Amino acid sequence: MDDFYRSYERKNNVIKDLQTLNLRLNDKFSIIENYESYIFGGNLQHFSIEISDKDQEKIINQIVNSKNFQEKKNENYVFLDNDYNDNREYLINYKYPQYYTRKIKTKIDGKMLAIDLEIGLKDHVLKYSKWEK
Repeated sequence: MDDFYRSYERKNNVIKDLQTLNLRLNDKFSIIENYESYIFGGNLQHFSIEISDKDQEKIINQIVNSKNFQEKKNENYVFLDNDYNDNREYLINYKYPQYYTRKIKTKIDGKMLAIDLEIGLKDHVLKYSKWEK
């Protein structure tokens, strides 16, 4: 029963995190990897989720059609926000040669939250890291 509850709780966390990124999955998904660590005075969670073709296509379209979408020719350009004490908020959308990404940093319930999502072009795996302090 405890494993069932943890699985249910993790899926609910994924749904909430995606809502923070203004994304929603319509089809069933499965969590294929999840772990957490403590870094920079906050909690860091990593998820890998297997999603449907339709959800992959929908998320990529949302990223591409966002008003601040940019295509990068290589991964030499990496958006880095290493100052975890900086309270700037942002939502950015990029395409790199191998994947699309949406990144957000915002304040929710008085806590800073940063989510960095990647979705591949070929595999149906959505990966993201969430840091909150």
